[in-house]
Amino acid sequence: MKIHTFETGPYFSSTSRFVVFTLSAVIFFMALANSILFLILFGPLLIIAALVVTFQQYFIAIDTEKNQYYDGTIVFGIKSGSWHPYSALDLLYFYQKRYSRKINSFASSTTVRSASYDGYLRFTDGEKIQLISEPDEKKAIELMTEIARKLNLNLYQHDELIYEAGREHRQTEKA
Repeated sequence: MKIHTFETGPYFSSTSRFVVFTLSAVIFFMALANSILFLILFGPLLIIAALVVTFQQYFIAIDTEKNQYYDGTIVFGIKSGSWHPYSALDLLYFYQKRYSRKINSFASSTTVRSASYDGYLRFTDGEKIQLISEPDEKKAIELMTEIARKLNLNLYQHDELIYEAGREHRQTEKA
C-alpha cells in the first residue's frame, strides 16, 4: 500500500490563534489577581485550548493503489476525517490570488495589497482539493514540486508547465 501524506496547513487561522492566546493571557492574569482556586480550575483548560488551536493541522493522505484520499485533521497525533474515493489523479496546479484592503482614517486612506499562492490537486472526475496556501511564490513552487514528485504528476502555474512528471522542468525568469 502506497500512501502519501501531506500536512496542508493550520486548522485555525492566525487571527483565531491570536485571539485564543490573548484571551488566555487576560483570563490567566485576571484569575491570578482574583483567585488561585479559579486559576487551578481553569488554567489547565486554557492551556489545552491554546495547544489545540496552535497544533491542529489539516492533512491529506492519498492512497494511490486503492484510489482514495483521506481528508482530515490531526492534533497531538490523533487523526479525524474520512476516506473519499477518486477515479484517478489528473494534475497539480497553483495560482496567485491577489487581495487588496483599503484602510481609511480621518487624514488619509491607504490600500494594502498582498498575494497568496494556492495549490490544488485535481482528479480526472473534475473534483479538486486544496493542498497549500503560501504567501511566498518560491516556497509554493518548492512545496508543490515536492508533492508532484511524490505523486508523479505534472505541475502547472497558469497553464505553464513548472514540473513535468519524470523529469524536472523549471520555468525561466522572463526579462
